[in-house]
Amino acid sequence: MDLNPRYILGRLREIEREIDYLEVALGAPDKEILSSPDRLRGIKYSVLLITEAIGAVLQHILARKHHLAVTSLAEAMVKAGEKGVIDQNLAQSFEALARFRNRLVHRYWTVDDRVFLENLRRGLHEFRDFVSLMEREVQKARG
Repeated sequence: MDLNPRYILGRLREIEREIDYLEVALGAPDKEILSSPDRLRGIKYSVLLITEAIGAVLQHILARKHHLAVTSLAEAMVKAGEKGVIDQNLAQSFEALARFRNRLVHRYWTVDDRVFLENLRRGLHEFRDFVSLMEREVQKARG
């Protein structure tokens, strides 16, 4: 079954909007972010939205190109790496992101907000890398 470029591009635009928000929000010093529960909550929510959009794109590609169904976001990240949809390093990073998302959503345990901000700043470029990679995938699908 063919990829649905419109679906993928729609999810990529969602990711880009959240990246834009994060870049502005992360321009503030940690002390300022950590002292503002609403700002920190907004940052976490953006990461959650990005994670779910990445997972949706990968699930779509895995189903359509590889005839593979997955049962979780983390599994989508791992299988996407195994199938070469994304490289293994990005797959590992996104798998950790999916597990982090589960901690936030299900409140399995408390998140160290300082470590969260540090990791987010260090890995923010991976979201843009993903968008670029998937845009190329859409171009290939369109021929």
